[in-house]
Amino acid sequence: MSCKKATSPIDITKNVAGDCDLKCEYSFKYSRTNLIARNKGDYILFRPSVIANTSDVIYNSDDYMVTGIRLYQPSLHTYGGKKANAELIITHSNISGAGSLIVCVPIMKGSSSDSTLNDIVNSVARLAPTEGSNAGQ
Repeated sequence: MSCKKATSPIDITKNVAGDCDLKCEYSFKYSRTNLIARNKGDYILFRPSVIANTSDVIYNSDDYMVTGIRLYQPSLHTYGGKKANAELIITHSNISGAGSLIVCVPIMKGSSSDSTLNDIVNSVARLAPTEGSNAGQ
Protein backbone atom coordinates (compact mmCIF):
# COMPACT_ATOMS: atom_id res chain seq x y z
CA MET A 1 0.00 0.00 0.00
CA SER A 2 1.22 3.47 -0.72
CA CYS A 3 1.12 6.18 1.92
CA LYS A 4 0.83 9.78 0.85
CA LYS A 5 1.09 12.94 2.90
CA ALA A 6 -2.43 14.26 2.56
CA THR A 7 -5.42 15.17 4.61
CA SER A 8 -8.14 12.59 5.07
CA PRO A 9 -9.81 10.96 3.35
CA ILE A 10 -7.43 9.58 0.76
CA ASP A 11 -7.50 6.77 -1.78
CA ILE A 12 -5.10 4.06 -0.60
CA THR A 13 -3.82 2.17 -3.60
CA LYS A 14 -1.59 -0.81 -4.16
CA ASN A 15 2.10 0.07 -4.15
CA VAL A 16 3.51 -0.97 -7.50
CA ALA A 17 6.97 0.35 -6.64
CA GLY A 18 7.92 -2.83 -4.78
CA ASP A 19 8.07 -4.23 -1.28
CA CYS A 20 8.37 -2.00 1.75
CA ASP A 21 11.51 -3.74 3.07
CA LEU A 22 13.50 -1.54 5.47
CA LYS A 23 11.33 1.49 4.69
CA CYS A 24 8.66 1.01 7.30
CA GLU A 25 9.38 -1.58 9.96
CA TYR A 26 6.16 -2.10 11.93
CA SER A 27 5.24 -4.47 14.75
CA PHE A 28 2.43 -4.39 17.27
CA LYS A 29 1.27 -6.01 20.49
CA TYR A 30 -1.91 -4.33 21.65
CA SER A 31 -2.69 -4.97 25.30
CA ARG A 32 -6.15 -5.58 26.69
CA THR A 33 -7.74 -2.50 28.16
CA ASN A 34 -11.12 -1.05 29.04
CA LEU A 35 -12.45 1.42 26.50
CA ILE A 36 -14.85 4.33 26.70
CA ALA A 37 -16.96 4.64 23.55
CA ARG A 38 -18.38 7.98 22.44
CA ASN A 39 -21.04 8.43 19.80
CA LYS A 40 -19.63 11.12 17.49
CA GLY A 41 -22.52 11.01 15.02
CA ASP A 42 -20.69 9.79 11.92
CA TYR A 43 -18.26 7.50 13.77
CA ILE A 44 -17.67 5.85 17.15
CA LEU A 45 -14.63 7.06 19.10
CA PHE A 46 -12.99 4.60 21.51
CA ARG A 47 -10.47 5.82 24.06
CA PRO A 48 -8.60 3.75 26.63
CA SER A 49 -10.14 4.37 30.09
CA VAL A 50 -6.59 4.78 31.41
CA ILE A 51 -3.83 5.91 29.09
CA ALA A 52 -0.71 4.04 30.16
CA ASN A 53 2.68 5.03 28.86
CA THR A 54 3.26 1.58 27.33
CA SER A 55 4.43 0.67 23.89
CA ASP A 56 1.75 -0.98 21.76
CA VAL A 57 3.55 -0.44 18.45
CA ILE A 58 7.12 -0.17 17.24
CA TYR A 59 7.44 1.73 13.98
CA ASN A 60 10.90 2.46 12.55
CA SER A 61 12.47 1.89 16.00
CA ASP A 62 10.13 4.37 17.77
CA ASP A 63 7.66 3.27 20.44
CA TYR A 64 4.01 4.35 20.11
CA MET A 65 0.97 4.04 22.38
CA VAL A 66 -2.69 4.02 21.40
CA THR A 67 -4.52 7.28 22.06
CA GLY A 68 -7.78 6.56 20.25
CA ILE A 69 -9.65 4.30 17.87
CA ARG A 70 -12.35 5.39 15.44
CA LEU A 71 -14.86 3.11 13.77
CA TYR A 72 -16.43 4.40 10.55
CA GLN A 73 -19.19 2.72 8.56
CA PRO A 74 -18.65 2.86 5.60
CA SER A 75 -14.91 3.53 5.55
CA LEU A 76 -13.55 7.06 5.63
CA HIS A 77 -10.85 6.25 3.07
CA THR A 78 -11.22 4.45 -0.22
CA TYR A 79 -9.14 1.43 -1.14
CA GLY A 80 -8.38 1.27 -4.84
CA GLY A 81 -11.21 3.74 -5.42
CA LYS A 82 -13.82 1.78 -3.41
CA LYS A 83 -15.08 2.25 0.13
CA ALA A 84 -14.80 -0.66 2.55
CA ASN A 85 -17.88 -1.67 4.58
CA ALA A 86 -16.20 -0.24 7.69
CA GLU A 87 -12.80 1.01 8.81
CA LEU A 88 -10.89 1.12 12.09
CA ILE A 89 -8.53 4.06 12.39
CA ILE A 90 -6.08 3.65 15.29
CA THR A 91 -4.19 6.77 16.40
CA HIS A 92 -0.91 6.50 18.28
CA SER A 93 1.43 8.96 20.02
CA ASN A 94 5.20 8.62 20.01
CA ILE A 95 6.27 7.77 23.57
CA SER A 96 9.83 9.06 23.37
CA GLY A 97 9.55 11.89 20.87
CA ALA A 98 7.39 13.97 18.61
CA GLY A 99 5.01 12.70 16.00
CA SER A 100 2.08 10.39 15.67
CA LEU A 101 1.17 7.24 13.77
CA ILE A 102 -2.19 6.40 12.22
CA VAL A 103 -3.05 2.82 11.27
CA CYS A 104 -6.09 2.27 9.02
CA VAL A 105 -7.74 -1.15 8.83
CA PRO A 106 -10.43 -1.75 6.19
CA ILE A 107 -13.21 -4.16 7.19
CA MET A 108 -15.24 -6.07 4.62
CA LYS A 109 -18.54 -7.87 5.14
CA GLY A 110 -18.09 -11.55 5.73
CA SER A 111 -14.77 -11.09 7.55
CA SER A 112 -14.16 -12.94 10.81
CA SER A 113 -14.63 -9.69 12.75
CA ASP A 114 -18.09 -8.99 11.26
CA SER A 115 -20.23 -10.25 14.17
CA THR A 116 -17.96 -8.75 16.83
CA LEU A 117 -18.16 -5.33 15.22
CA ASN A 118 -21.94 -5.61 14.89
CA ASP A 119 -22.13 -6.40 18.62
CA ILE A 120 -19.96 -3.36 19.43
CA VAL A 121 -21.98 -1.00 17.23
CA ASN A 122 -25.28 -2.29 18.66
CA SER A 123 -24.01 -1.93 22.25
CA VAL A 124 -22.82 1.64 21.67
CA ALA A 125 -26.12 2.49 19.95
CA ARG A 126 -28.00 1.19 23.00
CA LEU A 127 -25.73 2.72 25.70
CA ALA A 128 -24.87 5.99 23.91
CA PRO A 129 -27.86 6.66 21.62
CA THR A 130 -27.22 10.36 21.03
CA GLU A 131 -24.26 12.19 19.54
CA GLY A 132 -21.78 13.12 22.27
CA SER A 133 -22.94 10.50 24.77
CA ASN A 134 -20.57 7.90 26.24
CA ALA A 135 -20.79 4.13 26.74
CA GLY A 136 -18.55 2.76 29.49
CA GLN A 137 -16.77 4.75 32.16
